[in-house]
Amino acid sequence: MARQIHSDPTAFLKLESHVQQYEATGRTESAAFLIWFLQAIYRLDDVEAQDAVCDRKGDLGFDALTVNDGSQEIVVFQAKRKEKTPATLGDSDLKKFVGALKHFETKETVDEAVQASTNPELKRLLTTNKVSEKIGSGYSVRPIFISNITADQSAASYLRTVSATGVHIDLWDLQRITPVLKQLEKEWFVVEPFKLRLAKGKYFLNGPKNNPSLVFASVSARELVRLPGIDDTRVFAQNVRLGLGRTRVNNEILETIKTKKEHSKFLTFHNGLTIVAQHMRLHQNCLHLDKYSVCNGCQSLLTFYNNRNAITDDLLVLVRFVQVGEERKSAEAIAYRTNNQNAISLRDLNANDSTQVQLKAEFDQLFGEQTIYDIKRGEEIEGKTLNNEYAGQLLLAFNVREPWSSHQKYKVFGDRESEIFAYGVTAAHVRLVQLIAEEIDEMLLKIKNERLRKYSLTKFILLYLIGEILRNERDGKRLLVDPKPFLQVNGHPDSRAPQTAMMGEIKKLANFVVTELNYFVEGRADSDYDYKTEFKSPKHVKELRSEVMKAYDKDKFNKRATPFSLPA
Repeated sequence: MARQIHSDPTAFLKLESHVQQYEATGRTESAAFLIWFLQAIYRLDDVEAQDAVCDRKGDLGFDALTVNDGSQEIVVFQAKRKEKTPATLGDSDLKKFVGALKHFETKETVDEAVQASTNPELKRLLTTNKVSEKIGSGYSVRPIFISNITADQSAASYLRTVSATGVHIDLWDLQRITPVLKQLEKEWFVVEPFKLRLAKGKYFLNGPKNNPSLVFASVSARELVRLPGIDDTRVFAQNVRLGLGRTRVNNEILETIKTKKEHSKFLTFHNGLTIVAQHMRLHQNCLHLDKYSVCNGCQSLLTFYNNRNAITDDLLVLVRFVQVGEERKSAEAIAYRTNNQNAISLRDLNANDSTQVQLKAEFDQLFGEQTIYDIKRGEEIEGKTLNNEYAGQLLLAFNVREPWSSHQKYKVFGDRESEIFAYGVTAAHVRLVQLIAEEIDEMLLKIKNERLRKYSLTKFILLYLIGEILRNERDGKRLLVDPKPFLQVNGHPDSRAPQTAMMGEIKKLANFVVTELNYFVEGRADSDYDYKTEFKSPKHVKELRSEVMKAYDKDKFNKRATPFSLPA
């Protein structure tokens, strides 16, 4: 008798609770579900996730698309979100998805899809990602189907059938997603006992074999990919993030896997993995693990797993096994420290840069009672902080006047650092832009288009527009040159009133630019406005600026608005 398949109603409701925060007026329910998946499981950031989605009429059977140049893949997504249970996923939606893959068979079929589609978001994804050209050069297609219900037997049978023809659908149904939900609720350890073979003679331990506290070992990558919980990500509960997305580290490891002559050298240049376990014992060259988790090395292990057919016996990995017992704090500390010490970002490398050190000293001396300027990850700071990377993003929009690039965090301490933190940028300038951004946060609720309101670049566009108005006002220019006289300074109660008055004027400007943005979007057919593309276009943002400045000057002329003025 066939086993009865059903969708777990508890898991269904739990998943719905996670997805609801991504719902927005004008956004389909499946798009909200997909954005959650792209951020929580595929590991795109919020801007990338929203940019990838094209779930509207004329999408040709796809809800999202990304390109992974490292593995030379076009990744296409389709999402199916049901409103309630009981329901299961049959084969009909999967058949439609497989049928839609014909659009990616050749360069010519992609070109035809671009011409045939009436969906501007899909056209943008296909053209800006040069999908036609990449399919022509040999990129493969990776189809991913996600569903908030469980696949039934007809779905499973169909997947086996199409797999035999070379079409491999990566299915994330409710059953596969459920362990991820548990992980998000801090189910920290995989409970199935597991026996891991270590490379003979290539390990050492601290403590007795039947209860070691620490084991350092060389382990075959082939052996590591056998760990339970990789496929559904349970084994990465201790890791700071999941890892199915595309990163520089993933791509470099993938290149090593592809180059078999590099396998024997892997131990010499890879940092290795850290696995924590509540209990472990060593018998001969086998390590027995009980309740374990990979707390560092998520990206590496997933890359091994996804390319396991290319791994040879020569590819050995350094693994540190730490016994943590029942106490959670030890595991948390190991996860935190290993991830922080290995993931060196441009921000980390600039933490001791003289500009940042001086800026922090000045900022904390002037404004530290209200906000601390944070330049190092991992520092324990009490009270409110301003991350210097975020400050750089704000300055890129406001001072450098490039809001269309402000979501690209790597630019802050990359090729734009010298302009963002240029000579003459003081702590007062940083504090001013922080206060204006906080005012914008309050005003975002007045943006009528909910999808636009939830888009990360919108804040930077509004910040830029306020800056442009200030540059065209006499008192605005004074403020931008030297904001310090109008800011509340530590231990100076008399400085509170000027800041309050100045921010009252900023509030008026914020309200004005939000109102004008609403008019601007409505005038371009609210539901069809392609903000994902337009907000990254310098030409379009400057057109928006021109419209806002024109409206501001007109309102002043008609005395519906008063010029920006600073307190005497």
